[in-house]
Amino acid sequence: MKELLFKKYKVFKVRCATFSARIKRSFTSTTLRGNEFFNIPIIVNNRNRYTFLKELICWLEQNNYTNIYILDNDSTYAPLLEYYASTNHKVIYLGANFGYKALWKSELFSRIERGYYVYTDSDLLPTQDCPSNLVENLYKILRKYKAIEKIGVALKIDDIPDSYALKQDVIRVESQYWLKKVEGDIYDAPVDTTFALYRPYAQGDAEECKAYRVAGNLIFKHQPWYENSAEPTAEDVYYRKSVAGGSSYWLNFK
Repeated sequence: MKELLFKKYKVFKVRCATFSARIKRSFTSTTLRGNEFFNIPIIVNNRNRYTFLKELICWLEQNNYTNIYILDNDSTYAPLLEYYASTNHKVIYLGANFGYKALWKSELFSRIERGYYVYTDSDLLPTQDCPSNLVENLYKILRKYKAIEKIGVALKIDDIPDSYALKQDVIRVESQYWLKKVEGDIYDAPVDTTFALYRPYAQGDAEECKAYRVAGNLIFKHQPWYENSAEPTAEDVYYRKSVAGGSSYWLNFK
């Protein structure tokens, strides 16, 4: 009985949040065009990820995205802190580990919530086929499907190496998100804090914010799944020791 009531409460919570966001949007104009797609705020949530963060930022830079924020959850990894000191992007030091909901707990959200924005974990990377107009493509999908509050990228699972110890666990869990096709490369599946475009005023994790996933050439790789579990790097060892509370659903698979 308690489980049923809790489930109903979560559904009610999502509906209330969606209704509130839609009411607020009714008073704003949010149509985007041209180069505006490359200036949408892209917020990367990070804690002690250095190499993966640099690779994601590098891709964004090479594809002309200019409005990048890094939310730092009290990182202590020295090479990462040196990178922060040298980057031209906006680094916001939260002073504590706020986990995967860091953006919505920070003052930054109040500054960007009136427009479209991207929120993502730092350990994701587009595949080689991903076009530079990634965000524009996500925007077009989001505009088409009025029932969703965010559109996220699907995660590639057909090339995870055997050297990754939790390969089968990942495939077992992630496979369910490829079952409910909407049309083409679009799937009705929850999106937590993988790379996703949000409507104005929308916020929340997979349980709080209705989403679709898109695959095709917009698919991403979850970088930790491609590591050799038997030979972790010094950086990965440091990361695992430092993480508490997690920055995404996939903490247990990192």
